[in-house]
Amino acid sequence: MTMRLQHDWNAALREQKSEIWVNSGQAYGTIHCSARSDANGKRVVDFDANEGFKVEAYDQEHLRWMQISHNGQTQTFYSQNQVLNAIHGKGPVNCVDLSPLGELGVSCGNDGNLKVWEAASGNIMRNLVGHIGDLYTCQFFPSGKVVISGGSDMRLKIWSVEEGTCAAELKGHRARILGTRMIGRGRNLISHSLDGTVKLWETGSQSVVRNLLELNQPINDASIVSCSSLSSASIPPNPLEFGTDGQLVLVASEDKKFRGVDMRSKTEVFALDVPSSLTSVCGVSERTYASGNVNGEISIWDSANMSQPIFTTKRDNGAITSLNSIANSLWVSTADGLAFEWDVQSQRVVKDLSGGDVDALYRLAVRSLFDSVHITTACRDGKIR
Repeated sequence: MTMRLQHDWNAALREQKSEIWVNSGQAYGTIHCSARSDANGKRVVDFDANEGFKVEAYDQEHLRWMQISHNGQTQTFYSQNQVLNAIHGKGPVNCVDLSPLGELGVSCGNDGNLKVWEAASGNIMRNLVGHIGDLYTCQFFPSGKVVISGGSDMRLKIWSVEEGTCAAELKGHRARILGTRMIGRGRNLISHSLDGTVKLWETGSQSVVRNLLELNQPINDASIVSCSSLSSASIPPNPLEFGTDGQLVLVASEDKKFRGVDMRSKTEVFALDVPSSLTSVCGVSERTYASGNVNGEISIWDSANMSQPIFTTKRDNGAITSLNSIANSLWVSTADGLAFEWDVQSQRVVKDLSGGDVDALYRLAVRSLFDSVHITTACRDGKIR
C-alpha cells in the first residue's frame, strides 16, 4: 500500500481552515485542517481525518513535512524547499544536476541553452550557448568546475563553468544523446543515445575509446556499477582508458532487454528478456541492481541469480524516468509527476516529495551533502524544485 497526498498540502496548512485529500489505493479520505493559537500564542494545526487515515506528526514551524498513517503503515510527505521557475521560462526542464558540494546547479531544456545557477538563490551565473536544438542531458564533473551537455545535435560539449566557454566537443553519435556517466574524475565517461550505442570516451583527446554496445534500438539509460567478480586484467587496456577494469555498464533499451556489459572487454555479461521496454537502470549495490520500465514497474535484481528479479513493484502507470541509489534506498521519478524514496529492504515508499501535480518529472538529481540528502527535480512544467 502506497499513499498519495494532495500536491499543494503545505499551502493548505497555511490557511485557517482547509481540506486535503489523501488516497491509499484502498481508501480515499479527507483530512480536515483547522489552525489555532496554543497557550503560548504559537500557531498549531488540528487534524481530523476520515477513512482510517491519521496525521501522526507535522513540521509545525515550517510546514515542510507531514507524516500520515493508514492501516498500520506510515509515510512521510515533504514539500519543496525552493521552486525555481524563471531559469528556463515556460519550456520543460529536461535535465538537472547539482555540483558535488551542492553550491551550483546546472539544467537544460528545449531552448538549446545550458544554464548554470546558484543553488541557494536560483540566480543564473552562466548561460552556455552553442548547442543546436533540444538538450536532454547535463552533468557536473567531480571537480564541480566543468559540466558536460548533450542533446538533439548529436554532440557532447564540455564547458568551463568559471570561464563560460566550451572547452571540448565530442562527436560520434548519430542520433539524440540522452545521458552521460562519469568514470572516476571524468577523464573517461560513457554516453548513450537513440542511435543504439553506448560509447566510452576519453575527454582529453575528445575521442571514442570503443563502442561498448551497438543495437538497432534506442538506448534509454545506462549506468555504471563496480563489480569485483569482473576482471579483464588479461586484456590490455587502451592507452586512453583509466579505471575501466571491474566496471559493469547496466543498459536499458527499447528492445525489452536488460543488459550488463563489461566495460573493459565489451562482453555482454547478461542480456535478459523483460516484459516491457526499460527506461531507467542503476546499481543499488555491487550485487543488487534496479530497473524501471515504461509501465511504471521497478524490479530489483540479484547478480548471483539473474534468471528473474527478486521482486517487482508498481506504484502508478507512469514510466520510470530516473532511478538513483543512496545506501539501501532508491530515489525514483516518474512520468506521472511522482518523486519518492523506495526502501529496498522493506519494499515500500518511505518518503514522498510533493510540489508538482501531474506534470512529468524528467530527471531527479540526488546529492548526499552534510549528512542529509538533497533532491532536485526537472519537470515538464518548466520548474526546478
